Amino acid sequence: MVIVADDDPERVQRTADGIRADLLAAGAGHVVHEEAGKVLRLRPNGPAREHFGFADGVSEPHFLAKDVEKAKKEEGHSVWHPGGPLSLVLAKDPGGDAETGYGSYVVYRKLEQDVPHFDAQRLKLARALAEADGRAEPHEGDKELAGAYMVGRFRNGMPVNLPATASLDGSIPNDFDFSGDQDGLKCPYQAHTRKTNPRGDTVWRFGGTLEEERTRRIARRGISYESDGTVGLLFLCAQADIAEQFEFMQDRWCNNVDFVAGGADGKPSTGQDPVVGVGSAQTPTYWPKKHGVAGEKVTVSLAESVTLRGAEYFFVPSRSFLRDARG
Repeated sequence: MVIVADDDPERVQRTADGIRADLLAAGAGHVVHEEAGKVLRLRPNGPAREHFGFADGVSEPHFLAKDVEKAKKEEGHSVWHPGGPLSLVLAKDPGGDAETGYGSYVVYRKLEQDVPHFDAQRLKLARALAEADGRAEPHEGDKELAGAYMVGRFRNGMPVNLPATASLDGSIPNDFDFSGDQDGLKCPYQAHTRKTNPRGDTVWRFGGTLEEERTRRIARRGISYESDGTVGLLFLCAQADIAEQFEFMQDRWCNNVDFVAGGADGKPSTGQDPVVGVGSAQTPTYWPKKHGVAGEKVTVSLAESVTLRGAEYFFVPSRSFLRDARG
């Protein structure tokens, strides 16, 4: 797998054409498939968005000191540290130098997004919220809140668990955890961002440690694509251990209808991740009737809107391995 990326699409194409020509000239094989993606923006020079319309890639861990310090300055770090150790993404390369030979395991997934279906599921939840409030039809606020419940953030990136009065004047907030929302009254347990990054939920729920929970994180990038009348995301994530990071997150968190707070002591199931969860879409799922208000919840089961169209695991070798192989 060869990834070519640049801000200039023409340069990308020239480089890709050159690599293809070199491979063919060397008799090294042939190109099986080529996929083109493009970063979408919420606004010019703003955060990336995906086809469902939400800010994407907001809370990725930073590994370089300058990036960590920048995130601390822009977002704060009183609750959530924006950095991560290199051990999250680096794995020893047996073919590299003994001291400096490190590579990384990469997961690639082509995720087709059914935007009309997602919008219909969001409207389904919005209608339930309106009915619970005694209204026949949902208003725009219901729709926005329903989407934020599903994703965990509003479309502009504002976390749904922060106070409604919070403003988004600068960078998208990332200095928060869910310790003040253990009942899931603001951000539902099954919300995509809470399933994939529980931010301390495993500590109060299972008696674990935040350090252990943070070892499950991945370094993720998503590039939007449009192909043959379909749209979706070219998902890439790097990690040191696929089984303990990506697969653990997908199986034990996203697809687990009882994570984080269901199934025990007679508590109802939490439900699967409504964005990338698979397998149990018809499990009764409970959503806050009133944002941040304790009391009765509404029950709405949401079907999947993302379909896996292709996937593979790769190992990115160390620079020393590539240098020696070339020589």
